[in-house]
Amino acid sequence: MLFAARKKNTTVISIDEMLSFRNTFKNKPAPDFDFSTILKDARASKVVIPAALPTTENGYKVVDAAKLEKGEKTVRVIQSTLNKLTEKNYRELADKVLELEMLDDKVIDEVVSRIYDKALDEPAFSPWYAQLCFDISKYAFDCQTKKIPSSIEGESLRRAVVFRAQATFDSMAHTECQDDAELHKLRKRKLANIKFVGELFVRKLLKKTIMMAIVQEIFRTGDLEPQPPSQIDAEVGLEFLNVVGKELEAQNVSLQRVWEVINIHMASGAFGKRLTFLYQNLLELQASGWIRKEEPAVSESTAPPPPPPPPAQLGGKHSAMMTPSASSNNLDKAAVSAESKMVALALPPDSFDDKHSRKVISAIRDTLLDGKWENTHSEFSTVLPNEPQHASRAACFFGIMTQICTSTKDIDRKDLTAGLANSYWDPVEVCRGVAWALTSAIVNRTVEDCPKFYSRFVEALAGPLALTHINILAAVKDVFARTANYLDALYGPYEGFSQWDLEFVEIWEDYVKHCVALGKDIPPIGDVLASLGSVRQTPFMQGILADFVQAMISTNLCTKAEIDEWQRQHATNNKMKELVQQLNAMILF
Repeated sequence: MLFAARKKNTTVISIDEMLSFRNTFKNKPAPDFDFSTILKDARASKVVIPAALPTTENGYKVVDAAKLEKGEKTVRVIQSTLNKLTEKNYRELADKVLELEMLDDKVIDEVVSRIYDKALDEPAFSPWYAQLCFDISKYAFDCQTKKIPSSIEGESLRRAVVFRAQATFDSMAHTECQDDAELHKLRKRKLANIKFVGELFVRKLLKKTIMMAIVQEIFRTGDLEPQPPSQIDAEVGLEFLNVVGKELEAQNVSLQRVWEVINIHMASGAFGKRLTFLYQNLLELQASGWIRKEEPAVSESTAPPPPPPPPAQLGGKHSAMMTPSASSNNLDKAAVSAESKMVALALPPDSFDDKHSRKVISAIRDTLLDGKWENTHSEFSTVLPNEPQHASRAACFFGIMTQICTSTKDIDRKDLTAGLANSYWDPVEVCRGVAWALTSAIVNRTVEDCPKFYSRFVEALAGPLALTHINILAAVKDVFARTANYLDALYGPYEGFSQWDLEFVEIWEDYVKHCVALGKDIPPIGDVLASLGSVRQTPFMQGILADFVQAMISTNLCTKAEIDEWQRQHATNNKMKELVQQLNAMILF
């Protein structure tokens, strides 16, 4: 605002000038002149009243803590604890969290999500965030063991951690960076994620199979001539091995191939100078027995408690949730009964290990290029020299199918499926290997470490690039019925539990849905039931038969009327007598 003195010889001055020279005024420019009124009017003209901020339905509102729902209150307490957590106050804050009666399965996914996000934002505190996950899991297991009333299951947190880790890996794998800033941010998140995953493994919340899958993904240890990883992935691999290397070797996991691949890339200069020196430090640390030069002392008040023994696992290669009454080796030596023989045949030979599996995968990839299937057939026949040739080949097919279901690379699954589907192989031997893969996955709870295992299994059998020589009839008789008999044999000595049959039926139903949705050649229902009836009806199969047949009806593979008609036609058929009796006792819808 400007002030103009009303005289003949007028002078225009600004408000700022008036403020600067107001103490030099001797007389009022005009009788009605009021300096304070001019300033007030000038300031009022500049005041801008901001518009009210728009509100949304889910906008933050201050809510009385007493009115919060149980789940939201739990999540807020967890978030508050994470914001305050340090090395010194960990024990005090963790104990308060475990006293919460609000911890239950309904909020565990959100609790894990908050902890995981915090670990990604603050990787320096990853050991303590992982320890908090461990303590919650241990608390749930202790409640079950001591039969203390609790609304959280022992496996709930572990299952939530696996799913969140898988989702985080998948999202980062498909992230495209537009500039250096985004690339730097992705690098930091990848390093934070791999460190937290490693800390979870050290605390027995993740299995070594997941760790080896990550190592394979980074260093391509299954390839005969592995390509070097990108600089970011090489740094991620370095961080990962620094965290989990000692624990993996403590669990008798051979990392020899990993060190060989690392030395190859170091010699070729693929890592660059900085990473080469860091990897050299890692190799020296491994050679020294993982004893670091300066191990900081940990006080008793802050030291994480030793992890509890995980659920008992089976000895040897084939681990399960409970300890068997006798090891597989003893069963092999004392195979004096039909039952013990069936147990020995229900899983691939113990002599087939990861080294054989890598050799088989490499051979399949090479054969897809050179087409020498006869040579590969001979090689597969002698992979296990102490086993019959057909068992050796079936074990190779088991390794291929397992890799198809666990690989995170679409191109790998496509190539391996094409190799397994080659017409040169004996379909019966392929089906036996596939049945072994499914049996092993169910018994060992592989889906906890690889959530997509079953969906990839179904995709391999019924997807667009499926194993073409395993049609529905072969799948019923030689894959699913065979797997049911294998599970029946393992159910007693391995102390199997009800989740086996639930998972088995879900996989079968998913397979039938895929076949119907993709318009596969659906055989007459009589042929399907005949294939099923030609297999011995073990107690396990009898227990799930109603659900097995109901799945065929609910997915429109057949109708109840067709089932009833088949029963009438085969009422006097001695070969189908056992199956007919089982169907007669069922109530189908």
